[in-house]
Amino acid sequence: MEYLGKVIICFFHFQYQLCTHIMQKTWLVTEPSAFKIIFIRIVFSLTGMFLGMIKQEIYGCSRHEFNLQSIMQYAYHPFEKQQQQRKKMENQEHLKKSKVIKIDSKESWEHYISYATNQNYPVVVHFSAFWCVPSIIMNPFFQKLASNYQDVLFLTLDVDEVKEIASKMEIKAIPTFLLLNGGTLVDKIVGANSDELRKRVDHFVQSNPSNISIVETLK
Repeated sequence: MEYLGKVIICFFHFQYQLCTHIMQKTWLVTEPSAFKIIFIRIVFSLTGMFLGMIKQEIYGCSRHEFNLQSIMQYAYHPFEKQQQQRKKMENQEHLKKSKVIKIDSKESWEHYISYATNQNYPVVVHFSAFWCVPSIIMNPFFQKLASNYQDVLFLTLDVDEVKEIASKMEIKAIPTFLLLNGGTLVDKIVGANSDELRKRVDHFVQSNPSNISIVETLK
């Protein structure tokens, strides 16, 4: 019985690794849908439960080990780790190319604000809109400004795409530029005034120095 159990466990381990390899090759380029992710978790959770029951029967594993060790070992699919690595690489490439990170959701806003706070980075945010000509005109200048300040996190977001954040930050006009430190508003510039924005950002950076490049910390 013990020998047969070992064979079954080896078989499911092989199946697990094979499925992992296939899914990594298949979904490496495209983002999997929510349905696929849920399906993956169910399959690997069931696999973990089955292996746990076999181990419990053959090796006398406790119910505690069955619940926590076996299920958690297989329920967290390695493809999710690959997703995290891929997103990290995308962030690095985005920083290298544009130096400005586009915020498209409340979650991404909270992520980068938390990241900047933990790393003690100043943050400059451009609240724009696709229909606002002054905002569009300011985009190249904002990109150039981001290239000149490697130790400042530059974010941009469309007020129509992330209305909740625009409302929370009390954005009344477009374009508006916010200067944040530790998640707290330090300064606000309203309007497409490039000279004033450069002056305020320069003073902001001098008052909140950071010794490490943002690109380096994301590596």
